[in-house]
Amino acid sequence: MSKSKAAPIPLDMTKFDDEEFNSDSYVYGILATNAEDDIKNFFTLLEAARESAASVLQKNVYRNYTEFVTISKEISKLESDMLTLRGLLNELRDVNEILRPDEPVEQIALDVSPVATELSPTEKKEGMPFVRPQEMLDFRKMQMEKLFDLIEGVQKMIPESSSRYLARDGSKTQYWEVNPSNIGGKKQCVHFFVLSDYLLVTTKKKSLISGKSKMTVDKCLKLSEIAIIDMKDSEITNAFKIMRHPNTFVYRAESPEDKRSLLAAIKRVTDAFLVPKKEPEKETKELRSSTPLLTAQSEAIAETVAAAPTKIAVVKDSISMPDAQFLFELPDELDVLIAHREFDNAVALMERGRSILVSNSVETPRVQIMKYNLEDRISRLASTLCGDLSSPICTKKQGQANIALLVKLGFGKEARDIFLTSRTKAIHHHIRLLKMDGEVASYVSDLADVVFQMIRNTCDWYKVSFHDSTMASGFMTWVRGEIIYFSEIFRRHVFYELQEFSVISDCLHRTMENCELLREAGLDLSFLIEQLLLDDVKEAINRHSKLCRDKIIECINTDNFSQVSNPKLFEDAELSKPISQSVCDFYEILMTFGSNVGVLMSIALYDKIVTSLADFFSCYLDRSLELFQNQWTPSQYNTMVFNADFVVNDLVPRVSTQLAARFERAIPELENHRQYLQNVIRKMNIIYIKQMIARLIGEFFKFQVLDYTSGGGILDTAKPSSDMIKLCEESHKILQHIPPAFKASETMKAIVEGLFELMLESVQQFILDMHFFLQLARPFISEKSTSSAHQICEKALRSFVSQNSGVTAPLKGGEWYDARVKASMQQTAKSFPEFTTTK
Repeated sequence: MSKSKAAPIPLDMTKFDDEEFNSDSYVYGILATNAEDDIKNFFTLLEAARESAASVLQKNVYRNYTEFVTISKEISKLESDMLTLRGLLNELRDVNEILRPDEPVEQIALDVSPVATELSPTEKKEGMPFVRPQEMLDFRKMQMEKLFDLIEGVQKMIPESSSRYLARDGSKTQYWEVNPSNIGGKKQCVHFFVLSDYLLVTTKKKSLISGKSKMTVDKCLKLSEIAIIDMKDSEITNAFKIMRHPNTFVYRAESPEDKRSLLAAIKRVTDAFLVPKKEPEKETKELRSSTPLLTAQSEAIAETVAAAPTKIAVVKDSISMPDAQFLFELPDELDVLIAHREFDNAVALMERGRSILVSNSVETPRVQIMKYNLEDRISRLASTLCGDLSSPICTKKQGQANIALLVKLGFGKEARDIFLTSRTKAIHHHIRLLKMDGEVASYVSDLADVVFQMIRNTCDWYKVSFHDSTMASGFMTWVRGEIIYFSEIFRRHVFYELQEFSVISDCLHRTMENCELLREAGLDLSFLIEQLLLDDVKEAINRHSKLCRDKIIECINTDNFSQVSNPKLFEDAELSKPISQSVCDFYEILMTFGSNVGVLMSIALYDKIVTSLADFFSCYLDRSLELFQNQWTPSQYNTMVFNADFVVNDLVPRVSTQLAARFERAIPELENHRQYLQNVIRKMNIIYIKQMIARLIGEFFKFQVLDYTSGGGILDTAKPSSDMIKLCEESHKILQHIPPAFKASETMKAIVEGLFELMLESVQQFILDMHFFLQLARPFISEKSTSSAHQICEKALRSFVSQNSGVTAPLKGGEWYDARVKASMQQTAKSFPEFTTTK
C-alpha cells in the first residue's frame, strides 16, 4: 500500500503585502511544521514567485517611465498656466487695493522683518526690537526715495504704494545673466533689488553725454508672478532660474553665499505676503507636530511666543545689531543649506547662533523667537541626519560624518541608538542571506563570521565616531544583544536538532575561532557565549556520555581477551603489556571524547567533564569485574587483569595529566577515583584466588575421592601420590601466570591457604603428601597454612586409627616422613625451580 504524500505548502502572496508582515515569524512557522522535502518545494515556489515579481516590476518600470515623461510635460504646462492664473489674480488684487482708501497710520501693522530692524535708526541707538509706526513709515519713505534716485526709470515701472519697502539692497553685489541656449556664455552683469512686492533686475549703462555709469531697470518682476528655482551645480555653478510665463531667465552668482543670501531674502519677503497669518495657538501646535525632535526648550519657547502680548513693548537685550541681523536671517539660510544638503555649513551656522544666544543675559521675546527658530531648524536637520544614518546604504564615511554632526548638535544618544539599530538590521539582513545546505558546521561558521565580523566593524566605527566614555555602556549592551541573538540561532540549528557531538564540537570550535576577531579589538566574548550555551552543552555532554558508555560495554562484551600484538595506543611510547582489543577500543573512545570536548574546556564545565571521564573508567572496570567471574582460561584471566591494571595505572594518570594541562590545575577527583578502581582490581584478585583453588581441587587433586584409608602400613619406598604431583605441577603453572597486578607471593599464599582449608580429611599417604608439599612450597607457607596442615594430619591420623583398629603396623614418626620427603625432593624438586627460588 503506497504512502499518501503530504499536501504541499501553499504560497499566499497576499501575506507579503501586509504592512505588519514579519518575515522571521513566517519562516519559523514554515520550518517548524513541515518536513525538509516540503520546505525545499516551498523554496522553489518562492524562487519562482521572486522571478515573476522581478519580471513584473521591470515591465512596470518601463511603462511607468513612459507615463512619467508624459506627466512631466503636463506638469510643465500646468505650471505655466498656474503662473498665468496667479498673475491675473494679483492684478485683480491690485485693482481692489487702489479702490480701497488708505488706512490711518495708527492701524498699519508693524513689520518686524530683519531688514527693517537692521535699518531702523532707533534700533541702532537703543537696541530695541521694535520701533514706532510713524518712524518706520518715514524710514521706508526715505529708502524708496534713495532707490528712485539710484535707479533710472524705476518710478515708471512700479506703482506708488505707502506700504512698499526695500528688503534687500543689491547695489554692492553683482550677478551674471546667462543665456539659456548657451549655458557657458554670459550676457550681462546685473544687480538685484528685493522690494516687498517686486524684484528689480538692474544693469549699469554708461551715459554718452556725461560718461558716467547709471543703474537702469532691466526687468521689473512682481514677486507674486514669478517662480524662483535653484539649480544644482553641473555645467554652471551657483545658478538659479527666474520663471515668469512664458519667459525663463537664468542667472549666476559669484559665490554660493551670494546666491543663498538672495534666495533667502526673496523667500522671506514672499512668505510675508503670501502666507496668511495664523493664530498664535494654532501656529504653536503645527510647529510642535512638524518637528519630531523638538526639544523641551523649544517647546517652552513656542508656548512663550504664543502667550506673548501683541502690544508693542520696549524690552532691551544684549544682542548686538549684527548678531540680531544674523539670527533673523539664519532660519532662511539654514532652510536653504538643509535643502541643498550642505550639512557641515548648516551645523557651523547653528553653533554660531547658539553661542550668540548663550552669551545673551536677558530673555526678551525677540530672543525667544530666535531660540525657537534655531531649535526648530536644529531639530529638522537632526531628523534628516538620523534618516540618512538609518539608511541601509549608508557608508562608513557617511555614517561617521552624520554622527559627528549629530554629536555637535547635542543628539549624541539619538545618533548612537539609530546607528546601533541600523547595524542590527544590517546584521539580521546578512544572516537571512545565508544558505543552509545541510552542513550545519559550515552554516554556523558562516553565521559566526557574519555576526562577529560585523560586530568588529561596528566596534571600529563606534570608537572613531563616539569619543565620550559614557557611550561605552550602550555599545556593550548592544553587543550583548547581538550575541544573544546569535546564540538563539546557534541553539536552534545545533542543539534542538540533536546533532552528533562531533558536529556540536566542530560548531563550537569554529565559533570560538571567530571570537578571536573580537578579542583583537578588545572584546573577549567567549565567556558570554559559554554562559549562554552552558546548559545546552551540558545536556549534549550527557547524551554523548551515554553513547560512550554503551560503546564501552559493547567493546568489552565482544572481546575474547586474547592479547593484541604490538598495540600502539600512545604516539610517544610503544606498549608492551599483554592487553586485549577492548582496551584499544576504550582508549579510542576516550580520545574521541577528549577531542570533542576539548573546545569546551572551561572551568564551568569542569565538574561535568571530570565526572563523565570517571564514569567511563568505572564502566569499563565494573563490566570487566562482572565478566571476570565467568570461566576463562588462565591466559584470558591474565589478559583481563592486565587490562584492568593498564586502565587504572596507565590511562587514568595520563588522562589526569592532560586535563591538568588544559584546566591549569590539579585533578584530585580522578586521583580519588583511582582508589575506587584499585578496589575493583583487589576484588578481581579475590575472585582469581577462588577460581584457581576450585580448579586445582576440582580437576587435579580430588582428595575427596582418593583412597587414604589403607589398613597396611606405608612402605619405606613410598612416594608422593601422582595426584599430588599434578597439584604441584598446576600450582607451578599458576605461579608462572599470576598477573603482575597480583603480588605473586601473596596470591600463592592465599591459594595454598585455600587448599588446606578444603583438605580436612586424609590418611598417612596424605600426611606424606602434605609433608612433601609443605617442604616444596615452604616460601609460601604461612602460619595459617601450617595450622591447617596440622589439623589435617591430626584428623587423618584419627581417621586412620578409628577405621583400622586391627592394624598392627606402627605409625611412622616425623623423622621418617622427613627422610622420605627429602629423598623425593632430590628427585622431583628440580622440575619446580620457582618454588625453591621465589622469596
